[in-house]
Amino acid sequence: MATGSGKNMAHNMAERVTWKQLFKKPQTLQLPFRLALADEEDFVLCQKMVRILPKKRIVFSGHWKNQAVIVKLFLEPGRAAAHFDRERSGIQILAESGIPTPALLYHGQTKRYRIPVLVTEELTDAKDIATLWEPHLSAGKQSARLMDKLVLELATQHVMGIRQRDLHFGNFMYKNHKIYTLDGGSMDFYQKPLPEKASLQHLALFFSQLGTNAKELKHRLLSIYTHARGQRLRKSALRYLLRMTQKHLHERIRRYQKKVLRASRHVQTGSRFGLQFWYDKRFASPELTALLQNPDVFFSDPKTQILKNGRSSTVIQAGVGEQTFVIKHYNIKNSLHWLRRCFRPSRARHSWQMAYGLGLAGIATARPVACIEKHFLGLRGRSFFVMEHIQGNTLTDHLRTVRADSPEALQLARRIQVLFDSLYEAGFCQNDLKATNIMIHKDHPVLIDLDGMQHFSPEKNNFRKNKKSIERFMKNWHDRPDLIKLFERENTHASPIQFCAQSAQRGLQKP
Repeated sequence: MATGSGKNMAHNMAERVTWKQLFKKPQTLQLPFRLALADEEDFVLCQKMVRILPKKRIVFSGHWKNQAVIVKLFLEPGRAAAHFDRERSGIQILAESGIPTPALLYHGQTKRYRIPVLVTEELTDAKDIATLWEPHLSAGKQSARLMDKLVLELATQHVMGIRQRDLHFGNFMYKNHKIYTLDGGSMDFYQKPLPEKASLQHLALFFSQLGTNAKELKHRLLSIYTHARGQRLRKSALRYLLRMTQKHLHERIRRYQKKVLRASRHVQTGSRFGLQFWYDKRFASPELTALLQNPDVFFSDPKTQILKNGRSSTVIQAGVGEQTFVIKHYNIKNSLHWLRRCFRPSRARHSWQMAYGLGLAGIATARPVACIEKHFLGLRGRSFFVMEHIQGNTLTDHLRTVRADSPEALQLARRIQVLFDSLYEAGFCQNDLKATNIMIHKDHPVLIDLDGMQHFSPEKNNFRKNKKSIERFMKNWHDRPDLIKLFERENTHASPIQFCAQSAQRGLQKP
């Protein structure tokens, strides 16, 4: 908490904030600054920008009356007052209903420009559920217990007739073994408990954020939810829940793949002298900045390790500061090839979006670091995709030293089966499913080389595409019938691998 002298120093540093800065150029605000409230003597000290919705809302963290606070300004012309009223009312109803939520400390207007403003307490030392869940997207035990608490909170709200329209993990905070609900403006309130169909739709939205590798966790959470509500789930209702979960997952992936092309919580965008780039802020460093501004330097460095030098692409492994990255350069073969590609999204951008989509679904792939496109007169040319280096061997090299009847091979075959099922469930299809495009990292398969990856809408049936891709995968083992039998034996339910194993057993052409 800031001291009195610290506040005075910050006040002296602050510049006068204009409407143009708030509405059009919030990134130019000089922090910290003082915000005067219409009917309060004490200034709010805004110290850090938490979130920006351009021309709609800005959220700051700061201090007011010796207390850590969150300040939300509503800016949208013609709708700011309505959004302000809805959020204020939602926070008050949540508090009156006994739902843990940050206390509302002030609601009114700023002294200058009369901007609607809400001031709530800041939950210091609290973390949002999204941050806690991200490292355990594949149903880690530590966060699984946290999900038990969250689904109980969700069941409680449903019984009380409360539904959060913008249900995502970032709108829940965890502190002192308690779940806090945020964003009262996105709440719908009813006079009676939510009916079954509305509850299942909301629960499906919750389940879609757990990833594809959390089947056991979902079953347990469903049991906790139905027990808390005193319900028994019919088979038809369960089928509806699974169908809606998959639909929400596909929609979340589609929206997220668009989101990573603009500045957001983790992604920063930029351009410089014919270059356009996107990068993950978590990897930011002076060395990465140098890479973004001149990626060709790394390919001409004699110390660079070349992993692949093909006609369509060149792949290198390079040290960037204290980190090791894999950089893929997509070549332009000739003028005709450039003419075909210059109006289309680059292959680097495609891999960038697919990597984030896979990560959102909990499917292991190399973390995307940056995407760089070269432009000339607005037309796209060469592009670069930077990803985190994965320690390990390719699946081809790994299985060369493993007996097909060994426990290690059996476990790996099961994990690859789970990988294929996860891709299918999330609507992905890898058209170039070579064994060299799967790395084994800490005994788990990790997808690399996402050029051939596609994502289908829920309305389209991608079964045939997946069948062909897995047939391509089985061609890798044309000289290892023992491995073909292993992958066939590990299939325990209907999925594309079941239909391609028999044809592979009869003898497939070499890849």
